[in-house]
Formats: sequence, C-alpha cells, structure tokens
Amino acid sequence: MLITGKLYKRGNSRSLIFGAWLFLFLLRWFMSLRKTRKGGNMEEMQSRDAVQDPVQEDKTFTQDEVNKIISERLERERSKRDKELLKREEAVSRRELQADVKDYLKSQNLPDEWMQVIDYNTLDEFKEKLEAINSVAAKSIKGYTPKYGKKSEQDSSIARAMGLAEPLK
Repeated sequence: MLITGKLYKRGNSRSLIFGAWLFLFLLRWFMSLRKTRKGGNMEEMQSRDAVQDPVQEDKTFTQDEVNKIISERLERERSKRDKELLKREEAVSRRELQADVKDYLKSQNLPDEWMQVIDYNTLDEFKEKLEAINSVAAKSIKGYTPKYGKKSEQDSSIARAMGLAEPLK
C-alpha cells in the first residue's frame, strides 16, 4: 500500500492503524465539505431544522369523528363496488341478448349482419323490427317473400344445376 509516498509492507500493524486513521480523517473531511456546500456546518443545519420544524400539536379525534370518517370511506367504497357490479351485469346481459338474437337469426336462416343493422334492447323488440323491415320490403319490392326457415324450390333447383349440395344463403 502506498501512502504519502512511502511503501508500507503488509502485516505491519502500524501501517494498518495509520491507514485506518487516514481513511477516517479523509472521510470526515469530505463529509464536512459536503455539508458546507449544502448550506453550512452541522450546528447551523441543526438550528435551521429547529426553526423550520415547530412543534406540531397532535390532533386527537373523538370516537364519533372516527366513526363518521370510517362510514364515509365505507360508503365511497360501496358505491364504487356497486358501479363496477352494475357495469358487469349490463355487459353480461348484453352478451346474453346478442346470443339470443344470434340463435333466433340462425333459426330463421338469416345472416348475423341483421344484428348490426337493427338497434334493439330486447329479443321481442328485435323480432318486431325485423318483421317491420320484412313487411316494408315485401310491399316495396315486387315478388319479395321473406324466407324464414323455409327453403324454396327455386333455391334447391339452382343449387342442383350448379352442382352444389345445399342452396346458397
């Protein structure tokens, strides 16, 4: 180890003691430099802390105040939970309704795209609107007949002519 220009041999207890002393001296010196750069020596820092931190009075609550605070917090948490549950229930009921409408459309041999075209809140409402569209289409387009669940002769003859097993939908 090289300290102050002299080489000290290992195992020499004097060199270890001097090295430890020098280390502690330099450490204290660097710490004092750091403290003075931040704004003064240790005594000044302690006096500043005492001036900045006046003695704070501890606030005590009565049992009624504590009960009121806790009940308010519980009410907020309950309302949050209720809102989340309501959103989940609405999402589940909407998915169930979509599944019911999809099954109805399949049973009537209609494409699923009708779900996107018709705005509905219940299965009955969807059926009514679909019937209204079909009746308007039947009146507007000559020769239009709704094909609910029925396969027409014309579809099967076209399919046989084209070599298809089932008629096109």
